Amino acid sequence: MYFDKRNFNFDFRNYKLDLIGIDVQRASPITLFFYRYKVRRILHFITMGAIRFFDIDENNYSTKLCNLKSAHNFYFFGYWQKYNFYQDQIDTIKKHYQLNDVLKTDEYQFWKNIILSKFSVGIHVRRSDYAQSPNDSVFNILTLDYYQECLNDLIQRKSVDIVVFFTDDVDWVRNCFTELLCNSIIISEIIDNDILEFDLMMNCSSLITANSTFSWWAGSLSNSSLIYAPKVFYKDVVLQLEYENQKSLYNSKFTYK
Repeated sequence: MYFDKRNFNFDFRNYKLDLIGIDVQRASPITLFFYRYKVRRILHFITMGAIRFFDIDENNYSTKLCNLKSAHNFYFFGYWQKYNFYQDQIDTIKKHYQLNDVLKTDEYQFWKNIILSKFSVGIHVRRSDYAQSPNDSVFNILTLDYYQECLNDLIQRKSVDIVVFFTDDVDWVRNCFTELLCNSIIISEIIDNDILEFDLMMNCSSLITANSTFSWWAGSLSNSSLIYAPKVFYKDVVLQLEYENQKSLYNSKFTYK
């Protein structure tokens, strides 16, 4: 499997799946030349169809990924984060997930032990980049009411020992969750590594996700049965409608608020 990031080249993000056990090679210019251009048609012709290439777009794909024939060559285009692609393969993905030992720090191990030993609630707050263009026209910025509603529901079900905040807006968390701060930790101030934060988030006893695929994946891979997610994910009307119709990031094990 090769990874082509030309159409997803965000300056503020690097490819990091190799840090959690997903070993994918970068597609070389030669590989892309064969897969994406007319050369593949020539190969298909001269081999009388023995070598076949298929373009598969996320928006037009409905068959389960695991049913594809490995003998063929495929070029997948999209983000590929619709839950119906993976819902029967989550256990397989978990088996492949393995945090690189090089990343593990003493602070990380200390807080992971606490998170695993107590009933811990992870809260993901993502705000900073959603207030900037072009995200400000795409994503909804979650209000304090959403988090309070989730917490109130959770407290009625469980006795919470510690609340762990994962955020890119520490000031907002401090100003809005003053009552909780005596029994909580803003882990993003301590662990300056998004992969380690993801792992800690995934291991919380319960999780209140943001409208972000970062915590969506943490919740999807979590063993917890108490995962909360927002009903309103997008500001964009078309994307929100698709979300509400359970065609994109809908996960049946989440509780939506």
